[in-house]
Amino acid sequence: FARAVESKNPSDLKQLDAPIGIYTDMVKNLLSMPTPKSAASIHVSLLNNFSDLIAVLTTMEKLYDDPLGALASVKKIPGVQKSLQQSVTDLGAYFTARNITP
Repeated sequence: FARAVESKNPSDLKQLDAPIGIYTDMVKNLLSMPTPKSAASIHVSLLNNFSDLIAVLTTMEKLYDDPLGALASVKKIPGVQKSLQQSVTDLGAYFTARNITP
């Protein structure tokens, strides 16, 4: 994103396609994964966090069509990352409390 801003080259925004694809696959996998009721809230949080990342990156890709929206999305990244980190921490605690190991 920073490179696209500096270069003023919209094609540099295509580099966001890879993480968007990865996060989209994560959402698809999470949606198809059976989840115990006791882990449902963590599961939903992970789904929401990855969906938020997709939305942020997709909006950032529109920098040259919607510069204000793209820049507003950049400001959302720290909050989304913090929420995702908390969800992963909660999942780890869930596994630890139930003696679940990989």
